[in-house]
Amino acid sequence: MTGSVAPSFSFIIPYRDHSGHHKNLLTVLQWIKNLHAEVIVVEEGSQERLQLPFPWVKKVFIYSPHSFNKSWALNVGAEKATTDRLVFTDADLLLKQSDILKGISLLDDYDAVSPYSEVVDLTEEESEQAMEKFPDCMQREGRPFINFAGGVLMMKREAFESIGGWCEEFFGWGGEDNFMTWKIYKWLDWNELSATAYHLWHKRNEPDNNLYDFNIQVFNRVDTYGDEDLINWVCYSGIWKGDKNRFDKVPLKETKTLVIEVDNSNHGSSMSALNLTNSREEQHEVNRNDLSDRVKEGQVKNIVFVQKGCFFHNSQWYNAIEKTSSDGGPVLLFDHDIICVHNDFHRQVISKEPVPLGKNIASDYIWGAVALNYAICDRELLALFEDGDPLKIKEYFKNGDSVSGACLIKDEAFFCETKTENLPLEYKN
Repeated sequence: MTGSVAPSFSFIIPYRDHSGHHKNLLTVLQWIKNLHAEVIVVEEGSQERLQLPFPWVKKVFIYSPHSFNKSWALNVGAEKATTDRLVFTDADLLLKQSDILKGISLLDDYDAVSPYSEVVDLTEEESEQAMEKFPDCMQREGRPFINFAGGVLMMKREAFESIGGWCEEFFGWGGEDNFMTWKIYKWLDWNELSATAYHLWHKRNEPDNNLYDFNIQVFNRVDTYGDEDLINWVCYSGIWKGDKNRFDKVPLKETKTLVIEVDNSNHGSSMSALNLTNSREEQHEVNRNDLSDRVKEGQVKNIVFVQKGCFFHNSQWYNAIEKTSSDGGPVLLFDHDIICVHNDFHRQVISKEPVPLGKNIASDYIWGAVALNYAICDRELLALFEDGDPLKIKEYFKNGDSVSGACLIKDEAFFCETKTENLPLEYKN
């Protein structure tokens, strides 16, 4: 926050450590420091590196071993923001303070505002000067900027949340601002200022064409949805929007947790160990005697039983294991929704967890997953899973504790053949 009184709006700036971006970020922060605003910088990467000389900036680090996901960083920033007026801005764009404030004032009457309509690209020398004074290029004609949500976007929080925030399916360069623009034009009241933004110089990184092609496929796929499917997608894609722990691996090794897939399909049941993390990873058929012996020998402290065909977010696994380790009781991995997901979501090779799409359903045969502490893993309870009657399992745990989240199922594969390739990678490697 750049003042002592509560701010009236929040800047949210995504950041990835690339050549020239740190210097440009400092320039942007220098130019907005006198505005009475909350400023949040979200650094995304495999290692925390960003150091800032401004104590009034809130810095958030989110771990990711993957390509930059700008939408995710922006959603995390929105979750951290304490105001209801959000300014999403790149780390290399300058606006006059008067244009920023004019755009903010328009949020009294509109859901979304683009505070400029053209961009002037600064030279390297002009960008160096910008740290001290506004660049000497006021008369230079800029290029038209036709993407409403690109660069700098101002939104009311209520409107932002009503259209599902930024779509986190887009990785690398391109697509996320086009889709946000499309949603704004379709559902919100918006306005655009005829002002100029100034783009700070930096070396251009070659975009990953494979990621770009993937982003185009995502956008084209969503573009084919009818209104009902699109609204469903927007609603359910926001379930885990802005989760800063999205790519943090669950510390199964430290808790000696055994993950077991229970196959209730084809009028029979089988249990397969997917990951025994205290020694070596393995995958084989198990029975209640094997499990009882491992528990007695101290090899297993917790067991997570997951129904074949069900999928969960990383944070659900982590929270359930942590809860059953501390409280001792059984913990369900979801507390409300069972969602049939779109049939093509497993084809997404970049994201390590499924993207929800579909309708909330009710099924007596879906029990999802449950985490158990070793202290209650007796032979009778283990027999419940080995026998594999979904109705009995669901009845047994119906009053159990749970963690926040939803259970996702792929409808066409749920009672059919499901391969372990569809499970989160950290549980089957």
